[in-house]
Amino acid sequence: MLLSELVRSCSHEKVAEAAVASIGPGFRRLIEEAARDKGLGVGAFSASLVRSFAYNADEQDWSYLAAQLAGKDMPILAGLRHVLETMLEIGDAEIPAGIIQARRAQKCAPFGCTA
Repeated sequence: MLLSELVRSCSHEKVAEAAVASIGPGFRRLIEEAARDKGLGVGAFSASLVRSFAYNADEQDWSYLAAQLAGKDMPILAGLRHVLETMLEIGDAEIPAGIIQARRAQKCAPFGCTA
């Protein structure tokens, strides 16, 4: 239930922007910098990463995310932080193998390289 709520709510630009701000100013600056590099605002960038995670995550990735939410006071914020850190490979997040494989496959597809 929490996983679907995380994706449903944080896939929206305004919600994602407010959630990133709620995590803290240091984290917001990291996301803001990455978003600026892509020519996007914090909300649009964060929401796109959440949607990308939802599309590319495998069963192992979802299980790991669920474990990250368990017992947290603010599970949606903890989950969003994990998703963004995972997708950007920042912070202390352990990167689930499925996401890395999906990201490599997306980068390689146009060039015919192997993931």
